[in-house]
Amino acid sequence: MRVGPNTRVIDAKGMFLIPGFIDPHTHCDTFQTPSEISCFALLHGTTAIITEIFSITNALGLTGAKLFLKQLKKQALHIFAVAPTISYLRGNDGHGHRVITAEEMRELLKEDQIVGMGEVSWPYVVDYHEELLELIGHTLSLGKYVEGHSAGARGRKLLAYLSAGVGSCHESTSEDEVWEKLRLGMWTFIREGSIRKELPGVKGIAQKGIDLRRLGLASDTILPSQLVKEGYMDRVVERAIDMGFPPMQALQMATINPAQRFGLERIIGGIAPGRSADIAIIPDLHNMQPLWVIARGKVAVEEGRLALPLSKDKYPTSVRQVFARFPVFVSEGFCLPVKGKTRVISIEGEVFTKEDYIELSQEMRYQGDPQKDILLSSVINRHNPQRSFTGLVKGFGLKCGGVASSISFDTSDIIAVAATAHDMAAAVNRVVELGGGIVVHAQGNVLAELSLPIAGVESDLSLEKIAIRLEKIQKALWTLGSRLLNPLLALRTLTYYGVPHLRMADDGYYHVSRGEKVGLQHN
Repeated sequence: MRVGPNTRVIDAKGMFLIPGFIDPHTHCDTFQTPSEISCFALLHGTTAIITEIFSITNALGLTGAKLFLKQLKKQALHIFAVAPTISYLRGNDGHGHRVITAEEMRELLKEDQIVGMGEVSWPYVVDYHEELLELIGHTLSLGKYVEGHSAGARGRKLLAYLSAGVGSCHESTSEDEVWEKLRLGMWTFIREGSIRKELPGVKGIAQKGIDLRRLGLASDTILPSQLVKEGYMDRVVERAIDMGFPPMQALQMATINPAQRFGLERIIGGIAPGRSADIAIIPDLHNMQPLWVIARGKVAVEEGRLALPLSKDKYPTSVRQVFARFPVFVSEGFCLPVKGKTRVISIEGEVFTKEDYIELSQEMRYQGDPQKDILLSSVINRHNPQRSFTGLVKGFGLKCGGVASSISFDTSDIIAVAATAHDMAAAVNRVVELGGGIVVHAQGNVLAELSLPIAGVESDLSLEKIAIRLEKIQKALWTLGSRLLNPLLALRTLTYYGVPHLRMADDGYYHVSRGEKVGLQHN
């Protein structure tokens, strides 16, 4: 009875109407701008995203977080965010202070777009970080949610973690872990993105005959190349169906389930009166890429093509000058100050590491030993270049040259790996010259690079161009000798405290399992 002369009617005969997909845990503040990811998200039927914002917050503090939220509000789809717990716990302003304080976190939690606290690693909670626990309590008192990161927490540790008020986790890698968390009432998101793909390891949960209303699907980052070539949550749902989840159940895991987790089911997650008109029209239940997408009541995709103009992201000039005062780095700044038995980070795959040792000779102060796969590795604080640390890494595989990046997990500091201190200085200097970016340098030449001029964490290029440049960077690293499947990921996670064992910071090594800083030289 509401149809009139101005009503748009879409003929969907023979097709299926489903709620727009929801990605309940991802990172939209790295590589691309919000408008670029919005474009590809809509083309693939994703109409709502909940994102972390710690990369931009690490770079610019509370100001950066608020600037980013402003960009999110302009998008054609729903993009919610979580307050950057990782910035609060790990971000360093270069002078020993946090980049965002507990009070500033409380200020962010007042924002309507902020649905809760970002992922909290379990050791901080179980080891009784008092101010953090107070912040968790404050978040819950506002009726908002606390996102978890419980990799490695089982049994009593997991019980203690949940008792503090954490309600979800996206780190399950086995059926047992999923089963345990669901039994304890924890919202459990299966990760199937560009960095980790966990559906094959947990697929048996579909045949357990248990209630899966608290089970969801999440990307935990979709890189530009995957967005351009494969798709987004549409492909994740297809993968779940391929792994044995019934189509309706897989759809619920990417629509109504995550909406309920964040108390958003009154707005999104279903097709019903009073909800936002977020609808994807798909050919059948085994092909989830939509032909039509309606987002916030407007036709966003028409016969597979974008049908509405997207907003342009606007940042002040100061955001593009975060490295303006950095000095020119010289080789001497990256030499190792010790000799004798020395700690080395051994890369095991792309993300995990272990602690190793070598006997360091005087000759190795300015260079690694590429023939034995021993390379220099440095972290430089993005706010204060005087705070830096150089150590050793094995397993990266470069035979010569070096790579540097102004984005790194947890800190957004500059992280670099190189065969010599000279290669290190050249790669880092080019990153600074770009105003932020990723650079592969060898034998006096830049082999591949991606500029990230927006706070050193985002590019202003199109998603397609970003994808091409990232692929060139990967290929350049393989050409220089790396045999890692994703050497760039291995580089960026050298600063990551979320998984074992040995990591780097701007003031030394950190042993994750022991929860303490350790020296370069074995004592």
